[in-house]
Amino acid sequence: MKDSKVELSDKDLEVLLKEFTSFLDQKHSSGDKTTKGVGNLKYNICNTNKYVYKDFIVRGGIGQGNLRSGDLGMAFLYGKNTMKEGVYIWLTYRPESKEIIIKLGSSWTHDSKLKPEEKESFNNDWCNEEHKNNLNYRLLTKDISELLDIFLTDEKIQKFL
Repeated sequence: MKDSKVELSDKDLEVLLKEFTSFLDQKHSSGDKTTKGVGNLKYNICNTNKYVYKDFIVRGGIGQGNLRSGDLGMAFLYGKNTMKEGVYIWLTYRPESKEIIIKLGSSWTHDSKLKPEEKESFNNDWCNEEHKNNLNYRLLTKDISELLDIFLTDEKIQKFL
């Protein structure tokens, strides 16, 4: 297991989520269905000393060119900060329902080591209904901690650590 540590306080997470959700709410309420301006969000977060967690943000954007969901890659726990290595925490925000969905999964590199049926099972296990949360930031932080404990002790994850 690589010695890697991610630290994100409740307050940091709250600020990050508020910034991200307000951006998507604004785009959604204006009827804007484009990804224009998404690059600015990533730039503002990743290139400002204001954010202590900027090193953990690898992607900020609106998924698939529309506003059905917004994905924010929070932290790669092991390996490099790329989508090709490590296991990750993924937050998806849906402006219509004001819900944040937590997804935990493996990178492309790790997925390729799994048999097709294992890959589907692995990703489905961490994208189901029980991992949905509303915008109660304190509760969301608590749930992330609990989910991480489960996630990191999962036998499927242990194969990669």
